[in-house]
Amino acid sequence: MSDDEARNMIRFPPKPSVVRKAVLPKPSAVRKAVSKVADLKQALKPEKQRTKTPEECQLELDQKEHEKAIKKMRRKHEKELKKARKKGQPRRSIIKVIPN
Repeated sequence: MSDDEARNMIRFPPKPSVVRKAVLPKPSAVRKAVSKVADLKQALKPEKQRTKTPEECQLELDQKEHEKAIKKMRRKHEKELKKARKKGQPRRSIIKVIPN
């Protein structure tokens, strides 16, 4: 390479054959990716316990009391059935209807 060619290279650098443009993602794709990341982060967080209203608490307590009362009635009924069987009464005559 002579001095003249070197000077020309410095003054006029060779043009690249392909000029690459920066390819930016579409805004919709960016939004989708951001929402996916947010969903994943939300899924990783431990779920907070929702506080109950006083009405819900009272309803739950009433439900538990109702279930306890039914269990108590069933136990009492079973005892009566056992006593009746010991006495020899037919089973059909002593069956009561128990609410569910």
